[in-house]
Amino acid sequence: MRFSLLHYTTFVPILSCMLVDHWGLKLCWVFYLFFTYLVLERREWNNRPLGTWVALHRAAETCMVLSLALSRLSPWLAPLAWLTLKRPERPPLLYSVLCFALFDYDVVQIALIMGMVLSEYSQPPKNWHGAVHHRILTTCIQVLSLVFAYRSLPHRLVLLVFMLVLKCVSFAVPPDDCSKARFWNGNLPAMLKLDMKDHRL
Repeated sequence: MRFSLLHYTTFVPILSCMLVDHWGLKLCWVFYLFFTYLVLERREWNNRPLGTWVALHRAAETCMVLSLALSRLSPWLAPLAWLTLKRPERPPLLYSVLCFALFDYDVVQIALIMGMVLSEYSQPPKNWHGAVHHRILTTCIQVLSLVFAYRSLPHRLVLLVFMLVLKCVSFAVPPDDCSKARFWNGNLPAMLKLDMKDHRL
């Protein structure tokens, strides 16, 4: 449960963005969280394998990047970026290029864009513990890149502190039972829970 909480708390700052952003962006955040949910559950759904939803989530991430970029012109244009979801293929090179749609003359934002690109090409460790930590870290970088885009420094600091506090609270939860970790077959993204359950949908 601890690994799951460390991962899930990464997405909590998005709720803050949904409260303060324009209605056009609120809708985009809802779309993004829905596709995130399908991957977080790590189950087959609607007769589609997990790999389909992993690819769709990656496409949803790039749609969110484009939505944030379009919102600079007009927040009402932001949902139009989701029309690109009709073609969910996002090879690493295309993903890297689309990440630069968030480029701004801001040191923090430039660093996070580079972090997104590097995390796309980073290879996770072969063991389960390393793969889970890698998944938590890369997801944290990707989400921070989205929620920090075009925000003021005080807003960024509040969101960062809020996320770090939530992650520290996660350590109050008893550690996971990792006795089955040796049976992990290396599939990615790494399972956050070793006990498999039915999909909630």
